[in-house]
Amino acid sequence: MDFKFNGLERLNKELDEIIDKVEALEEPVDVKLEQLLTDDFMQRHTSLSSLTELEELPLFKNANSFEEIAATDLDELIRDISNFESWDDMLGTAATEFQAKRLGL
Repeated sequence: MDFKFNGLERLNKELDEIIDKVEALEEPVDVKLEQLLTDDFMQRHTSLSSLTELEELPLFKNANSFEEIAATDLDELIRDISNFESWDDMLGTAATEFQAKRLGL
């Protein structure tokens, strides 16, 4: 009498794929700000529609990069346009969502 365990084989294959994805997360990846703060992310988490709209706000007019803006000013702006307490909080959530997408979740 032969038994086929297709369900177990499929489960094993899916687990192997998940392990491969998790291992890939350990590799360093250069991620652009546009990949983290996508239009979808900005629309769900802020009162703005895009990163471009954020960059067009007065706070950014005289700055060539986010690094040139005082952290306290940037944090205040983020509190005004979102439910995040700081720029770092917003980036952390964006990074978590980015990694979840990489895992296929």
